[in-house]
Amino acid sequence: MNINSKDYHDYVFKNGVLIGEFDQMYQKSKGIPWNQDKASEQWFNKISLAIIKRALDDPCVKSIHEIGCGLGYCISNFRNKGYELSGSDISKVAIFEAKRKFSKINFVVDDIRVPKKRPCYDLVLINALFWYVFPQLKNVLKNIDSMVHKGGYVFIAESFPKLSSNFVGKKIIPNPEKLADLFSDFLNPIVDARVIKMEYPKDGPNFYWLGKKINK
Repeated sequence: MNINSKDYHDYVFKNGVLIGEFDQMYQKSKGIPWNQDKASEQWFNKISLAIIKRALDDPCVKSIHEIGCGLGYCISNFRNKGYELSGSDISKVAIFEAKRKFSKINFVVDDIRVPKKRPCYDLVLINALFWYVFPQLKNVLKNIDSMVHKGGYVFIAESFPKLSSNFVGKKIIPNPEKLADLFSDFLNPIVDARVIKMEYPKDGPNFYWLGKKINK
């Protein structure tokens, strides 16, 4: 599907349908999608960093990987701190730019929906991913499980639309409780937080969750 638009939203969802043309989005949209370069400055994203710090307090955490890393700005927050850092994204264009911006971080093109053997990590970060992969959620969950060492951690940050609205993916992930429950088979919850941004009445809750891998 060829799309010509300066608005990055048009490459993601259109008329209530998931489009997912991420390479075109990074090539054609005006500015940086989702303001990734400025995201860590927003107060609600600082909550993410504070919760991730809980996992980083564990001296066993040596490696950090971000699934759906985009241009690499989030994982770059942990540079120069002695961690082995990596990120993956479905977009070849995004990964090319991430490598150019942050050359000391290992970035790879990867579709988390596809079953295959992947490396394991001590901490896996997942920011705003699930609305783009919900049709293949069963595969995605298995793949995430396989990427976390025993005793390792998974951090999730997801922004929900207003829960009373008819948003894309609602039948599968209707609320934060359902999203948390999807991970209950292989992760024990450590932090479960919901934040309502009252100044954005059309938005739903921001969901922040940290879990530790169950030793089986």
